[in-house]
Amino acid sequence: RKAVDQAGAKVTNLKLNQRDLDLGSKDPDLRRKTIAQYKKDMDAAAVIGIPWVRPRPSADVPDIPALVDGYHELIDKRSRDEAPATEMISEIVR
Repeated sequence: RKAVDQAGAKVTNLKLNQRDLDLGSKDPDLRRKTIAQYKKDMDAAAVIGIPWVRPRPSADVPDIPALVDGYHELIDKRSRDEAPATEMISEIVR
C-alpha cells in the first residue's frame, strides 16, 4: 500500500490469472487449492486498497456448477470481510 501511495498510483483491479489454478476444474483438489490462493489474493487486494479482483475461471470449458460454487465461496469470504471486491464477484456470478 505504501509503495502505491508513494508512486501516486491508483490500482483499480487485480487479475487472478495464475495458470496453475482453475476455479472451474473438475478436480476438487485443484478447486480447493485455487479457492485458498484466491482468498489470499483477495486479502492482499484489500490491504492494498484494490476494489475489485477478477478471477480467471478456466483455460478450458469449466465445470459450471463447480465454478459457481467457487465464486459463491469467494463471495461469502469477502462478504464476511466486508471488502469491496464482493460487488464485482457478485456481478460475475449473476
